[in-house]
Amino acid sequence: MDVYKIIGRTSSLFDADISACENALGDALRNARVLVFGGAGSIGKEAVKQIFARRPAALHVIDISENNMAELVRDIRSSMGYIEGETLFLPLDMASPETGAFLAAQPGYDYVLNLAALKHVRSEKDAWSLMRMAQVNVFNTMQSLEQARAARQPDGRHQAHRRGCAVPRP
Repeated sequence: MDVYKIIGRTSSLFDADISACENALGDALRNARVLVFGGAGSIGKEAVKQIFARRPAALHVIDISENNMAELVRDIRSSMGYIEGETLFLPLDMASPETGAFLAAQPGYDYVLNLAALKHVRSEKDAWSLMRMAQVNVFNTMQSLEQARAARQPDGRHQAHRRGCAVPRP
């Protein structure tokens, strides 16, 4: 099945950007320690695959969906194999005490991505879904920011800015 034909495109919207920044991306991620919250969702799994392809020293993926995480692991293993770096796929709630304990036991991260979000729920239909959406999208994000700050590299390094490449826009 040609997905691009179905959506009326000939290539990904990101191909040109990724090609133009490939060296910078590779240099930034190779041998880096990376943590991804929400790594098994629709956006997260694609980001994880891109990071994995650049062979980081550590790639830790946290997502509450065990089924999506299992699919992601199978997809990566069958299409990309293994890397020398440490890969951990953890079916944890990003705001759980277990996640906090895990992060406290780590030596730190160069990059932390929070791609966790509740976005497919018709939240305007009921208060419970709206409360859960606020919990995941706002409060858990604030908590993960604090966890990320605590998990920075021991020398204080923390990559939270864009660097290495600029792609001109038409």
